[in-house]
Amino acid sequence: MLSLTTNVDLQNVLSSRIPQITNVMETDAIEIFTLPQNYFHPDIARYPSVMPEKKSQYGKFNILSKELAQNIGEEMRKNSVSRIQLHYPWQKSLMDMDGQHIALTIAFCDIISNVAEADRFTINYHNVRKFSADVLSEKSQGDRQIMHQGLAAQALEAKYIRDGMESDCLLIVENNPALSKNYDSFQKSLVFDCVDQVAEDFANRKHIDGINFDVSHAWTVIKYFTENPEIGTFGTMEWLREQYQGKVPESAKSMESFVKTIALRTNWLHLSDESTAYEHLGKHIGDGSINHEESLRLLIKHLTENTPVTIETGNGHTPEGFKRVLKQDFPRLKAILETL
Repeated sequence: MLSLTTNVDLQNVLSSRIPQITNVMETDAIEIFTLPQNYFHPDIARYPSVMPEKKSQYGKFNILSKELAQNIGEEMRKNSVSRIQLHYPWQKSLMDMDGQHIALTIAFCDIISNVAEADRFTINYHNVRKFSADVLSEKSQGDRQIMHQGLAAQALEAKYIRDGMESDCLLIVENNPALSKNYDSFQKSLVFDCVDQVAEDFANRKHIDGINFDVSHAWTVIKYFTENPEIGTFGTMEWLREQYQGKVPESAKSMESFVKTIALRTNWLHLSDESTAYEHLGKHIGDGSINHEESLRLLIKHLTENTPVTIETGNGHTPEGFKRVLKQDFPRLKAILETL
């Protein structure tokens, strides 16, 4: 069974969005999206040693605080939200500030969870490593494998922090898209994601508590390899192929293969639309090319528990984008689910 929901961020979480989501979508699950700007300014000389008691802001962004966590927890409890996820900023490493930021996040989430009387609280994170395609064309398959070993070690470090805090929050990893690109002004080139793109990269990783499966991210990876069965044009994806002895990994051959590989460890889902493998835009449902009927059917077939599905669009945090999620994305997905 799938439970459709969407996300809020720390700027709008205490507006009317939580009751709107629970009333329209009839869900008990909500995700909280965070940004690097929601964390203390990384000026070491002024870096606080503890989470502030009172709600404060850095510019226009709310900073994680005990008061903000308490208020969010009360709003979640008032609206009967019992499954909560916080999306750790994709721009941050798990061990940023020597682990202080993930520790801060866990403390923040524990307050929300306790006040909300939540049944389960997950913190999902991306392992983002971005390099230029030219650099990666010179690297060996063993280098990528070593990077993934490092990610497993990082997951262990985060687990030690969580366990030391005696927290019940689960730390779950999210799969990355095929070609999420950024321009790096220092490298003076486009840089691309290059880890955790196929299920074989992370599905059996030790020390993670589960998986946040982003269907649209997986779709871009599958589409890349099915459109380019021989040799493609992007170094990051060809580096991936090289690690797997020049072959397309099994999970990247079809959506069913991907879903089957990660189903038993999946705790949460993300869903948006995409048009091609070569851009990650997070479009609204129906604005791209993903076969959502097929994806939802496979998820229902292979997932073993009731799983929240965050409708995660690129502009969902804006008033216009949020309105479209409620009036376009949710009804379209709900109608598909009712036929399955």
